[in-house]
Amino acid sequence: MVSNHSILFVYFLGIFLSFAIGVWGYLAIRGNLHSFLCRIVPIPLKTLVWRMVKFGLVTTVLVGGMTSKYYSCSGGYKHLKESKLALFGALTNQLTSSLHALITFLLILLALSLLFLVIIVSGSRKIL
Repeated sequence: MVSNHSILFVYFLGIFLSFAIGVWGYLAIRGNLHSFLCRIVPIPLKTLVWRMVKFGLVTTVLVGGMTSKYYSCSGGYKHLKESKLALFGALTNQLTSSLHALITFLLILLALSLLFLVIIVSGSRKIL
């Protein structure tokens, strides 16, 4: 039997681990993304865009972790109180949701980067 305090502890542990996933994702792409943004973004907007990407990445992953449901369709936590395995499954689902949010954010960032590259290349062809 699992107590309410254990469920609350595991939920906040999941949020902390989601934050760690967001920071890890930022650290993994930091160098390449910064050099890419320095080449594409105009100088006055560089710090604003860089901060928005950093904040957006970590916030998106945190929201992905927070939106995972621990309660059942009936609105209770009865299924989590029955076994520790169900509680571990809910934590795993929360972390999976965070990773899904990280991957989605990175794919959207990739698509926008490719769009900017196409715009820059087509603009440089018109000049030549």
